[in-house]
Amino acid sequence: VPVAPPATPPAASTAYVASPSTDGVAYLLKVGDVVQISLRGIPTADAIEDVIDEDGMVSLPFINEIQAAGMTASELERNIRKTYLDQDIYRNIAVNVVVPTRYYFIQGEIRQPGRFQIVTTMRVSQAIAAAGGYTEYASGQVLVKRGGRIVKTIRDSRRLERTPEDDILLEPDDIIEVRRSLW
Repeated sequence: VPVAPPATPPAASTAYVASPSTDGVAYLLKVGDVVQISLRGIPTADAIEDVIDEDGMVSLPFINEIQAAGMTASELERNIRKTYLDQDIYRNIAVNVVVPTRYYFIQGEIRQPGRFQIVTTMRVSQAIAAAGGYTEYASGQVLVKRGGRIVKTIRDSRRLERTPEDDILLEPDDIIEVRRSLW
């Protein structure tokens, strides 16, 4: 999984709990993601907010660092709980991992431009469909911008099913721009 430079998380008052889904498209945590970890059922219940570091780790009391990148929130919950129990630090503990709400943006010649929440893994074609599809003025050329840089130029987005290498996975704060036709 390629690692993008950490994006500044948007200020959001809402959050979602990422959990595995039956089709295997749950959001995988990555370097730079902010996680909120609640430890309950212990004498001093802690709530920890941490950023996944460049090694893919988060820091927790008594167990130091634990791998987080590449896992779903539910997998991380189980791993943290198992580590605390296996190391006999706590006899009974409940762990909850929450990932603040993350968004992608779509603009240009699209029927419903705007900000959309990322709940599961999302590809460019799915984002275009979620925004109502193309307007009659769309050229088919799509730019995907990440961190202020163009990371993908898709020359004919209407043929994404034939060119799956162009239908890339979106990351939080990506901007999809559907270009206007010149004629």
